[in-house]
Order: sequence, then structure tokens, then C-alpha cells
Amino acid sequence: MKSFDDLKFTYDDSIRRWSASLTLDNGYLFSVIAGNKDDQWSIAYGSYPDTFEVAVFNPKLDDHGDRKMVPLGVSDDVLAYQQPHRITSLMHQFEMDGQAHEDLLVAIRADFNQKLVDSH
Repeated sequence: MKSFDDLKFTYDDSIRRWSASLTLDNGYLFSVIAGNKDDQWSIAYGSYPDTFEVAVFNPKLDDHGDRKMVPLGVSDDVLAYQQPHRITSLMHQFEMDGQAHEDLLVAIRADFNQKLVDSH
């Protein structure tokens, strides 16, 4: 199974951000970014090398040739301030369950949104 240690980070001076991506065997794409500890980007994304922001993309392309983001939270498609072991855990979850895990996350968001609508 793939893990955080399989990510190969590069630093882009122009945007002052560390980034890496990795595609699992089942096609799910993980995108992981972070700023430096003393940089403004660390506030938004995480502080390299301790915490990171992670996004996951569905393997299927839409009509425009883009991948759809998997909703990792009820109100956001990304998870910020994730430690490396949490990203490894998320990778393993998607490796084992793939589409079933994505379907669960989509259902959790839909349920959350419906509860918001019902409360107003």
C-alpha cells in the first residue's frame, strides 16, 4: 500500500509552497501541499514538514477532461493541517474502499446540507 512516504515534495519559489501528488493503483489522485513554517501559506495549508493540506480527486474524468474533487469534509473538499500519518490513513482507506468510501463521503455531505436546509 502507498503511504505519505511515497510522496515526492518539490518547492516552488514563485508561490512559496511545497507540493506533491500521487495516484493510487485504483486511480484516486492525492494532492498534498504545505507552506513553510514561517510563511503566510502555512496558515492556509499547513506547515512543511509537519502538517499538510490534502485533496483527493476521483479517477473518472468529467466532460471537460477534469477530475472531480472528493468531498473530504462536510463543508470543504480539502482537509488542512493533516499530519503525515493521517494522510497515510486516508490513502489506505481509498486504496481499500475507493468508490464506496467516496460514496459515503458524498452521502455525509448531502445529509449535512439537507439538515442545514431543514433548519432554516
